[in-house]
Amino acid sequence: MALNDWGCLSFEIKVACHFGTQVNLKSLKGVLSIFLFQKKLLLLNLIKTMNDLKKILTKNMGFIALVCVTLGLAPFSPEPHIWGKIKWIQGGAIGMELMDWFDALLHGVAFPLLILAIIFKALEFFDKNPLK
Repeated sequence: MALNDWGCLSFEIKVACHFGTQVNLKSLKGVLSIFLFQKKLLLLNLIKTMNDLKKILTKNMGFIALVCVTLGLAPFSPEPHIWGKIKWIQGGAIGMELMDWFDALLHGVAFPLLILAIIFKALEFFDKNPLK
């Protein structure tokens, strides 16, 4: 009678929860149904979150474009700041510190948001006006 990591007897077929309680195989169906229900709720919340993100991005696409032009590209001379950071990262990021990585993230975060907003807007347009 060997004990596994949870202290359950290994010859008995039982499932151990992370709370330390044991569930017999007879009630395993109930546990699995609860687990699948929780996963379904998680998926529904994820879909709701994505729909909310889609609404926010498509509604504020002009503002996001403005942020890309101002914050994303500033300072403008001698070259846009994000362009310099991208070249630095492509060159192996030698000498980059945490502050430089944060700076690259700060200057670059608006561009993926703008790309997502354009994709969502295009999908919305083609849903309303299908190609013939």
